[in-house]
Amino acid sequence: MLTKVFALLVDDYLNEVAYDAELAGLSFSIRSTTSGFLVSFYGRAPAPPCPQPGAWPVQGLFLRALPDMRSFCMACSRLSVGRVVH
Repeated sequence: MLTKVFALLVDDYLNEVAYDAELAGLSFSIRSTTSGFLVSFYGRAPAPPCPQPGAWPVQGLFLRALPDMRSFCMACSRLSVGRVVH
């Protein structure tokens, strides 16, 4: 259960990266599994001819998101429940 909550919090934390990636036709997901986490990156192939082996757009997304995932530190305020005042 805690891994599901953690995965949702990391996904929320990376929302800014996810928005920019979606505009570029790329995406990623993080979800909990029975043995840990599964992080998937999706994207389009570069237009042929590919200039170099590392020129895949999804590689840029990976290199941008990975440090943010590693440095994730949850703020306690993310777990607080807001109340609606009528």
